[in-house]
Amino acid sequence: MTIATAPFVTFEPDNHTYWHGMARVPAVSDILRPLTDKYLASIPEEILNWKRDLGTAVHKACELLDLGTLDEDELSRITPHILDGQVDVDADGDNTTRSLTMTVVDRNHGLHLDSDSPDDGALYADRIIQVIYSVLVPELDDRVDVPVFTCPIVDIERDGAQLQIAAHGKEELATGWIWRPITIKKGALKSDAIRTILKERAGERNFDIPDVMNKAGKPITIPKALALGRAASAWPRVLRMAQSMNRHLYYNGAGTCRLRVRPRRPVFTFWADDATRSTITSSVTVTHDFAEVKNAVWFRGGKPKGQKKPVEFFAVAPKGHPLSPQRLGRTNSDRDKVGRYLVAEHSNEHVRSKAEAKRRAEALLDDLLLEVVGVSFTSTPIPHLDPLDVARVSTRDFSANVRLRQFSLPLAGGDMTVGYIERVSRPAKGRIRRRPHRRAA
Repeated sequence: MTIATAPFVTFEPDNHTYWHGMARVPAVSDILRPLTDKYLASIPEEILNWKRDLGTAVHKACELLDLGTLDEDELSRITPHILDGQVDVDADGDNTTRSLTMTVVDRNHGLHLDSDSPDDGALYADRIIQVIYSVLVPELDDRVDVPVFTCPIVDIERDGAQLQIAAHGKEELATGWIWRPITIKKGALKSDAIRTILKERAGERNFDIPDVMNKAGKPITIPKALALGRAASAWPRVLRMAQSMNRHLYYNGAGTCRLRVRPRRPVFTFWADDATRSTITSSVTVTHDFAEVKNAVWFRGGKPKGQKKPVEFFAVAPKGHPLSPQRLGRTNSDRDKVGRYLVAEHSNEHVRSKAEAKRRAEALLDDLLLEVVGVSFTSTPIPHLDPLDVARVSTRDFSANVRLRQFSLPLAGGDMTVGYIERVSRPAKGRIRRRPHRRAA
């Protein structure tokens, strides 16, 4: 490949030479070599290699800047150096829903990932690491890139030429003290309040947060001023705000903070025993948590203006559902069917219309009915899934919709796990890793 660098001057990167037509042009390093050789001789080779790589990176950045295409947020690229790694998704995690473990080769500190690197372009522990999963789609005759992780590095350990990298979800950046108090005024849109808190007190800048309307078509607002003190934590507060609107707030693989309605329809189907569509690569373990079964929801809201009683609504599983009160009921001595109602109670004093109470109750019931069935299996990697997505699992003997709470996506070959978190990539040489306990979805 030949790269043009100036009028009538070309550069051959294979042997690092410059040419003006048929005449070779001396490089700057050639001109300076009589002066630099005696000084460079005393410098260790690994440092010289490090500085050589740094110079190459700087020149590339200058080239891209000249072309107007430099992404100032992308400081290092480590794809060719990855030995193994995986992204774990756990919707029930304490603070974050995504985590990353990765092993990369870095023999001469050429990646500048270590926290003691003096290079300004190093990926220090306060930087973001992004993982893009590239899938070859034969029908398109092209690759589709899917961001699966964009989160801060929390730990880097060196073991010879190998680096062990750990990173947690971007929620981690919004779980400490906000330090500077902030007050959201009464009447502010709740969607605006979420954006404001995360932007001004957690530094977030990537949002996909639409305004949320009630059944009357009016935006949902904050009923009274919200004051966050110095020791307040941003993420728990905005999570509660999202839940009050019956919305799911989370970070997707691209690192965008998203607010959405909880999915109720499958976004993907995992097939087994199908010659053309199979993705499941193991047996499917199915669990039913009947101790937590609920087939009805009693939702209580606040008092509408001018009314003495609060709004309420009962949502009950339809008769045809396997968990309906009729299906779970008993027949008495008079041969009358007595339904069994297993009721979950929810309340929100800010809900003051019957229509909104009905919508909330039905949505909660849908979620509860999905949570009863848990599945666990391995599958070919499906990178576009998000926490709490609904997927359909279809085998020869079983078919159901399930909510995805836990899965592990390998980054260096192998199958993903669904329904539990487990080591799915090759452990680094010389390390013994404990096999994690499987958890049902």
